[in-house]
Amino acid sequence: MDYRDSQRRIQTENKIKEYEQLGLFNDDVEEDPPYDTLDPKKIDLYNKKIFSKVKQFFSNRIARAYINREIKKKVLIFDSKCDVQGMQNLIGVNGGAIVTLNHVHPYDHFLAYLAFRRQFGYFKFRLFKVIKESNYTYPGWIGVFMRNCNTIPVSETNIQLNKHSFDAVQYWLKRGKKICIFAESSLWHHYKKPRPTKLGAFVLAAKNSVPVIPCFLTMSDSDLVGKDGLIVQKFKFHIMPVIYPDKSLSVKANSVYLQEQNAKAWQKCYEVEYEKPLEYEK
Repeated sequence: MDYRDSQRRIQTENKIKEYEQLGLFNDDVEEDPPYDTLDPKKIDLYNKKIFSKVKQFFSNRIARAYINREIKKKVLIFDSKCDVQGMQNLIGVNGGAIVTLNHVHPYDHFLAYLAFRRQFGYFKFRLFKVIKESNYTYPGWIGVFMRNCNTIPVSETNIQLNKHSFDAVQYWLKRGKKICIFAESSLWHHYKKPRPTKLGAFVLAAKNSVPVIPCFLTMSDSDLVGKDGLIVQKFKFHIMPVIYPDKSLSVKANSVYLQEQNAKAWQKCYEVEYEKPLEYEK
């Protein structure tokens, strides 16, 4: 179903309000389609097979062309030259890193890619994304991109998959790659406030001794109305100062430290950009 479907959007927004009041910040507001459990032996997260490389190459090119078309048509309003703040914070971050981002749009990881490649190279830079198992197995052409655009699937129940995926995260971090994780764990479409995060992203950063790059998307009304009858949002991408693990702390303590610092960075960004304190509906 099209994410711009008006009835779906209204239902989703109502559920977001309900979940905010209940404090269910990490829960999905939309149901996942039925999906088959992944067999980690059948997926090439290391991109070693020739066929995997070919699929990845063409999938990324087609996906980039599609996103650029959405931006050109102003279905997605974002300019990587004007709508990115904090690029200076990426200077000197040459190795692997965990990128955290609030999950507010189906294509928000592409906005992160467009922002980051200005610093790390237009042609060679690849941003890896950790996604849900249900998204990785999504049907149709969307599923093709979900599986082949530098994605790493994780699950709440598939332990073998998670072990395989976490090993892949370590593999790519050691090779200097940036890995984007939606630490809130679920998509809340156009939700402006930062939500409490899960610990997983920060455990991966602490275990692998890599920094966290906290990023946050903010929105403002444009002068356009979308298919759903709602005002199209103009996105701004914020890159905040990099958070480095404290070498004197254990992995567990470091994970909490990184999580807390990330929350402070997100909250400050929200309060400065929207000029109001962070408060949740109760």
